[in-house]
Amino acid sequence: MLLQKPQWLKKELFRYNVFSDDEKKLFDKEPTVCVQAKCPNRGECFSNKTAAFLLLGTKCTRKCKFCGIATLEAKDYGNVDLEEPDRIANLVEKLKLEYLVLTSVTRDDLPDGGVSIFRDCIKKAKKVNERLKIEILVPDFKGDTKILEQVLDCDIDVFNHNIETVERLFPQVKSSKASFDRSLEVLHFASKNRPDVLVKSGIIVGFGETESEVEGVFRQLVDVGVKAVTVGQYLMPDICAFPVKEYIEDYDFYVQAGKSVGIPFIEAGAFVRSSFRAFKMFNDYRKCKTP
Repeated sequence: MLLQKPQWLKKELFRYNVFSDDEKKLFDKEPTVCVQAKCPNRGECFSNKTAAFLLLGTKCTRKCKFCGIATLEAKDYGNVDLEEPDRIANLVEKLKLEYLVLTSVTRDDLPDGGVSIFRDCIKKAKKVNERLKIEILVPDFKGDTKILEQVLDCDIDVFNHNIETVERLFPQVKSSKASFDRSLEVLHFASKNRPDVLVKSGIIVGFGETESEVEGVFRQLVDVGVKAVTVGQYLMPDICAFPVKEYIEDYDFYVQAGKSVGIPFIEAGAFVRSSFRAFKMFNDYRKCKTP
C-alpha cells in the first residue's frame, strides 16, 4: 500500500520577477531541469540568477528505480545535439545568469559519456560571462578516470556527484549498472585532483534507511573529500517507482549529524534538491577559504 503524501509536504512557489515575460519565454527553447522537474524551489533560484540545465537529452541509458526519466532506446544510441552548448550560452547571456548548474542524463552509449558536451557548454558559457560560477552535477562516467580528468580540467567551481542513498539500499534504488563504491571513488578522484573546487554530493531520504546508516554515509563522504551535502525527501515520480517508505518532516538530525562528522556545508529539508541554494552554499564555502 502506497503511503499518502502528508498535507505539510506542499510548498507554494516562491514568487519572482527578475525575468521579463520575454525572458521567461526563452526557457521554452531550452527548458531548465527546474521547470521540467517542477522543482518547488525554482522561483527562489531564479530570483538569485541561478538555473540548472539537463544536458545530453531527456532520456537515460540507465533505469534507476527512484527516477522518472525515460530510458533511451537503442535506435537513438550515439545521438548528440551539438548545438546545445550554443543555446545554453545564449541563455546565460540573455538572462544574465550568475550561477549555472549543468547536469545530464547518463549516456553509457557514448564513448566519452558525453563529457565533450559538458566541456563545450562550460567553455561557451564562460566566454559570454567570465565571472559566471559553474557547478557540474555529473553521472559516474563508469568510473573512467580519463573521462573524469577531462571534466575536472574545465573551468568549474563545484563538482557534484550524488551518492543518492545508503549502501544497503543502493542496489534496490539505483540501476544495476551503478555502484556505491564507484560513486565514492568518483568523488574521491575529484577531491584529489581538484582540491581548489567544492566537492559536493546529495542524499535522498525516505527509502527506508535508518538515521545511523545516513550518518555512516556522511562519514564515508567526508573520508573521500566531500565538503557539501544536500539531503531531501524522496517523492515517487510515478506509481511504478520505488515506494516511499517514510515522509520525514524534521531534518535537524541530518544537519547536526553532518556537521558533527565534518561536513561544513549542508542543506537538509523536505524540499531540498541537489541545486537548492547552490549559489549560497558556494559563496559560504568561498568566504571560508578567503583569509
